[in-house]
Amino acid sequence: MYSLNGSTSEDVFGGVDLQGASFPLHGDFYCEADDVTRGVTLDACALSYHSPDNYQYDDVPSFLFHAGTEFKQKDLHLESDVLQQMPAKALGSSIPRPAFFEGDEAPSPPDDEFFQFELTTIVVLGLLAAQIANEIVDFLDKQVRTSWVKKVSRRKLTIKAEVCLEASHCEAKVRIYRRASGGYSVEMQRRQGDVIAFNRLWKGVSEHLNSCMTSVGASSAPQSTMPAVVEAIVPELPIEDGDSSAASVEPLLSLAGCSDPRLQAEAMLALAHAAQNSKVAAQLCTRQVFILLQKMSEAVCFNILEPLSRLVYLLSALPQARAFPEMQYLQESMKVVGFVGNSCTLVN
Repeated sequence: MYSLNGSTSEDVFGGVDLQGASFPLHGDFYCEADDVTRGVTLDACALSYHSPDNYQYDDVPSFLFHAGTEFKQKDLHLESDVLQQMPAKALGSSIPRPAFFEGDEAPSPPDDEFFQFELTTIVVLGLLAAQIANEIVDFLDKQVRTSWVKKVSRRKLTIKAEVCLEASHCEAKVRIYRRASGGYSVEMQRRQGDVIAFNRLWKGVSEHLNSCMTSVGASSAPQSTMPAVVEAIVPELPIEDGDSSAASVEPLLSLAGCSDPRLQAEAMLALAHAAQNSKVAAQLCTRQVFILLQKMSEAVCFNILEPLSRLVYLLSALPQARAFPEMQYLQESMKVVGFVGNSCTLVN
């Protein structure tokens, strides 16, 4: 290496001994002296667009197409996914009902020789694309109350939702495609979560769409090959006697205290299910447990807050739990994020 004084030494740079010398390198040695200007670039895919009527669009072209030319610049505001993760936003019903309108058309399937539909696909006849999508949203709202429709796209005709069924949770995405021969293909994909919960959800949605076709007089549509429906498997309560209750729930409490949201969700689902046993619920009435649950109430995940609301509901019925101020805080927290009581309806 060359130094400024002409010497060639790997230990000398600019007359400074590099052996034992420590100095920060604040940039490129060869750049011209200039003021540094830093900015922020936001990915348009990470933003949501809202019209004056508070309808959410997933991209600018979709917003401009449906908003027309009457909106003003001040009417368009952006909301990042981080802001949407606030509890009131994340679990509030920010998507209007109906979510889809006449004129919303489904795209054609991808023109790719390797593309094929999932086994969980049903062909729907006699209904428009917007009607099919609204029927699915309506099914999630009314027949699966422990569900959250987190995102819809009117341009792509897609629905993304999370569902909690007893001790299991899954996230699913529904896509609707226009068939060249008439009708629509409704495909449901499991994005994460329990396979059995997804299977129960798919069974309920497919039966609901079949009933809709029957009501409009459409003939039974041919379906893709579907696997045998797996019946609901609800694990038995692991606690039978009070002596072993504390030791049995301790691993679940430790799991709930970890930093992985998915593991926390699994633990909360198991605790909410186990707390249906009065002996287990009584063992959970300690200050340490309530402090842990209070920390869990700050989460912004539906699959954590939904079972937490069930657990708080069960514990609040016990006299020994009402003496803890943390219990009052938990009850108020559940009301703020939209969970009140134990409204749990399962898909049969």
